[in-house]
Amino acid sequence: VSLNYDQDVMSFDNNRTDGDMTRKYDPTEHGNVNNYPAEMIPPKLVSEGVLFQMGSSADLQKNAVTCKGQTIQIPVGDYNKIYLLASATEDASVQFSVGGIPQTIHVAAWSGFIGQHYDRQFDLDGYTVLDVKAPFLKKDNIAWFASHTHFGYPTKNDPYHYSYLFKYELPLNSPSGAITLPDNDKIKIFAITVAKKNTDDIQFLQPISDDFSAKSPFILRK
Repeated sequence: VSLNYDQDVMSFDNNRTDGDMTRKYDPTEHGNVNNYPAEMIPPKLVSEGVLFQMGSSADLQKNAVTCKGQTIQIPVGDYNKIYLLASATEDASVQFSVGGIPQTIHVAAWSGFIGQHYDRQFDLDGYTVLDVKAPFLKKDNIAWFASHTHFGYPTKNDPYHYSYLFKYELPLNSPSGAITLPDNDKIKIFAITVAKKNTDDIQFLQPISDDFSAKSPFILRK
């Protein structure tokens, strides 16, 4: 699907101040710039058989769509799925509309941890446990990741600050040929693809990942 990109969120190693994922980039404003490593992102990204056409990663080129409630035309044809390649500056649940039918999905943050065990916090003696952080697991479908981000001022690779692009699926049950994006500028769309695919409708008999949603808080013994 053809997109009108309006934000540059990628940079190459030799120009890490190009673009910014975390805010509207102003070249005259020398603040903290954080962006995707462009050298790691392919021009075409394939996730579970779904092909996404990426925007240009070249310097000063826009490669993400900021969600502002705009409507995007999609091809009319024998399709039953619409796939979004997206991320957010922070986790958010937002509403898309496909063929006039509202559909709410959770869009995950573009960087940070996607899971955490019961993480013990030690005192300075390295032995005494002061607290235990609650576990969590994000279940968003990761289509692409890199082991670092780019930081602008001072310019550097930020190692182990993982960055992600996520694949989201919406049913396409209407021949209207349009999707309306949420009015939330935290959400960035990188590519949209329509397809006819039935395998995504499989329901698992048992959970295939951990679920900490019903766990009680961990309480230290005194």
